[in-house]
Amino acid sequence: MIKKLYFILSYILSIGICGAQDTKIIAKNVLNSTTSIIIKDINQQTLGLGSGFIIEDGLVVTNVHVIEGATSIIVKANNSDDELNSSGYVAIDKNNDLVILKVPNLTGQSLRYSTQQQEIGEVIYVAGNPSGLMGTFSDGLISGIRDFNGRKLIQISAPISPGSSGGPVVNKNSELIGISVGGVKEGQNLNFCIPVEYLIKLKQNISTLTAFNIPKNIQKTNSAYEGIKEGVIIRDIHFQTYGNKRVLESISIFNNLSRPICKVKLLFIVYDSQGMPVDSHEEDFFKYSWSEVDLIKPKLGKRQEFGIGWGYVSMNLTDKMTIRVLDFEIVEK
Repeated sequence: MIKKLYFILSYILSIGICGAQDTKIIAKNVLNSTTSIIIKDINQQTLGLGSGFIIEDGLVVTNVHVIEGATSIIVKANNSDDELNSSGYVAIDKNNDLVILKVPNLTGQSLRYSTQQQEIGEVIYVAGNPSGLMGTFSDGLISGIRDFNGRKLIQISAPISPGSSGGPVVNKNSELIGISVGGVKEGQNLNFCIPVEYLIKLKQNISTLTAFNIPKNIQKTNSAYEGIKEGVIIRDIHFQTYGNKRVLESISIFNNLSRPICKVKLLFIVYDSQGMPVDSHEEDFFKYSWSEVDLIKPKLGKRQEFGIGWGYVSMNLTDKMTIRVLDFEIVEK
């Protein structure tokens, strides 16, 4: 009896050990394919960060919304210190938020595509660079298969934070099942990825190289992803000069979604005259819990006044500032 119990315990322990080892192998495989994407403007100032992954030497996949407004893009593999310039894109699908970038001299491990139908309850793994933290790996489950205006999205329980968009989502065999796209906050975190089948179709349409010409905050007509965390635009930035300082006076936030939003969080980054970041500041657009007056209604904007008494943000006269939307909540009304 004791020997039998010992055998059962040993067997259970061996299963646990094997499972842990398999997860490490999956992490290694997917992270070796994952890249960081740095978006630059015309002045070579950083507009934002995102994720991507290698599908073959010289080709990287990410979301269209990650590269909006880019004049140039730097791609950096997780297992390398080299910063490589993308020369443009060779295929784009704005409706499904996918783009394939050309990155000369980039070599690395590519992921196999899953050919199996995804099922609810299936274990998945996500890799990306949330908030610029390169090489982040997490697990979760497929929570649902959703249809948005005739296009499919896979709902997952693994978190997708700002900076993770465009990263790979794989199954227990390290096979690509989707591409991280974003999340919706409606009482809980709802995260989504674009099915790999859309990427397979896009890769069949690779054509000539196109320079980056995607305007920031493009409006996606009949988008499959209405309601996903995108579409909030910063407008009408005004400064006042006080001596040798410029102080942010006001900005407007425009809600391009179909539902009200609240609790908008912004990131202010100050760059010196050489384009180097010298200061940053996070601020909630509204200081207090949301109420009716705090809501930004669909297709409308709100103006927020700044000043020494609230959200004081200043910089030298020669400095420049960028403002990015870090987060917001969609309100069901």
